[in-house]
Amino acid sequence: MLRPMAGRPKTRLAPDARREQILEHARRVFGARSYEAVSASEIARAAGVTPALVSHYFPGGKSDIFVTLVGELRTQVVEAVRVDRELPMRERAAASIERWLTWLDANRETWLATAAHGDAIADPDLQRLVDDARELAIDGLVADYGDVLIDLPSTRLALRCWFGINRATCRAWLRGDATREQAALILAETLQQVITVVAPALAR
Repeated sequence: MLRPMAGRPKTRLAPDARREQILEHARRVFGARSYEAVSASEIARAAGVTPALVSHYFPGGKSDIFVTLVGELRTQVVEAVRVDRELPMRERAAASIERWLTWLDANRETWLATAAHGDAIADPDLQRLVDDARELAIDGLVADYGDVLIDLPSTRLALRCWFGINRATCRAWLRGDATREQAALILAETLQQVITVVAPALAR
């Protein structure tokens, strides 16, 4: 492996660019390992900066970084997957999943670093942030399928369970254990069943 020449000056980045550089490497580190297994020092090494510089941009250390990444997830994914509720049900479900997989393909590192951890985050405050992001996505589904769904606790339970299927399927796709077409079929068919069969049955 080639190494940089001794004494070579480090690239000086503008503050916003340096902050994004740290976040870029944090996405990869969190995406590869659990939140608990990652340290701020490890993120600093991955980004090629000092721990002090990480603390300068993220005073709370790795928790601040994680909160920032979850914030990106919240602001991006909800609107990215909205669909026209005038579409027939099967087309609507397929469109929801197509938009979701397209977003995920472009933002896989952000998703792997945050929502892909599911319910496995030991810090309750951070777990709550991930759960809140999922609830926002459920809000979007309830709105997009409001002609079929009623926003009841039982409806949200059914959709939370579907998000578990979503997470497992998407991880399989991103690992190469499933094709995108297979993932799309699994997710569209199960989403339609949850919306048209499971959720209404739970509501009765």
